[in-house]
Amino acid sequence: MTLRGYADAMYAWFGKEANYDFLPWKEWCEYTGTQSFINSTYSHVAHSDNYSTEKGRRLIAYQPRYTILQAVEEAVRSMLERKVITA
Repeated sequence: MTLRGYADAMYAWFGKEANYDFLPWKEWCEYTGTQSFINSTYSHVAHSDNYSTEKGRRLIAYQPRYTILQAVEEAVRSMLERKVITA
């Protein structure tokens, strides 16, 4: 799942049409302007590893309980309910 995939899925989940633009990193940093946000975003993007459950499926018949998007949706739903974020 890419960051774009997450964005598209969350727009759809909230019943919205995806509406975003991409900027080169330097321009995005200038646009954002907040160094702490820039640092945390860089760390997130640079360290967003991608793992597969295929080996677990093959060796021990592992079956995840949730898809990636189901897990994200449950987390977002929980944050909405607790008013950590608003829609």
